[in-house]
Amino acid sequence: MRRRFFVCSVASLISTVSPLYAHSPWGQYQVYRRKHLLILSSRDDELSYPFSKELVACLDNVLPIAKARPARAINIERAFELLRTDQFQFAVFDRENIDKMRNATGEFSDRAPVDLGTLLQFGDLHMVVRRDFPDDLVATVTHNLIKCRNKFSIPLNLKPQILDDPNLHQGAKEAIKDFLSHS
Repeated sequence: MRRRFFVCSVASLISTVSPLYAHSPWGQYQVYRRKHLLILSSRDDELSYPFSKELVACLDNVLPIAKARPARAINIERAFELLRTDQFQFAVFDRENIDKMRNATGEFSDRAPVDLGTLLQFGDLHMVVRRDFPDDLVATVTHNLIKCRNKFSIPLNLKPQILDDPNLHQGAKEAIKDFLSHS
C-alpha cells in the first residue's frame, strides 16, 4: 500500500513539475523583437557585425526609444531565413550578399527572394529593411542615423545620386531628400 502511494506521489509530482521545465520562451523572443530595433548581421559577413554595433551606438545616442541592439546570425543562410520569415526587419550586409538575397542567386537560388529596401550605404555595406516595413518608421531611423554620419568608421554615402537607386526604401528616400534639401 505504501509503495503504491509512493509511486503515485512521484508520478504526480513529475507530471506537475515537468511542464515547468518544458516551457518554451518563444513568446518572450517575439516580445523582445517587437520592443527592440534589432540590426541583423552574420558571422560570415565579417564587417557586418562590428558595423552593426556602430549603428546601434548611434541609435542609442540619438533615438534611445528604439532600444537598438545588434543581432548576429550564425551564417548568411540563417540571416536570409530570418529576414525572409519576417523575424527580423533591419540588417546590414555587404552589397554582394544583399544582391543575392534580393535576386535569389548564389546560395539562395533555390528559395524565394527577400524584398529588401536600402536605408543607407556605407561603402560596400548596405543597411537594409524589409520593403513592407512602414515608411514613417524607416524615415525616422534613417534620419537619426544621418545625424551620426561623421562618427561612423565607414563613410556614409549621401550623394544626391543615391536618390536614383531603385532599391532605396521610400521612407529612407524621404529622409535623405529632407537632409539634402537642408544641407
